[in-house]
Amino acid sequence: MMAVKKKTAVNEERKEELFTLEQLIAAEKFGNRKDMLKAILSDREEYTISEVEKRIEKFMKGKVK
Repeated sequence: MMAVKKKTAVNEERKEELFTLEQLIAAEKFGNRKDMLKAILSDREEYTISEVEKRIEKFMKGKVK
């Protein structure tokens, strides 16, 4: 497994690590939502865990067309 550099972002009063889409898909935490992550996140951006959780929640509450 390759070593991966992690960036940090100041998010309000605490620091949260940023992750790529690839890292999030590989994480056990989101193992059952890989397809959803691919649909709602961009592979060109980095996200915090809390940001991903908010996007998943928003997606799940969305209306079916």
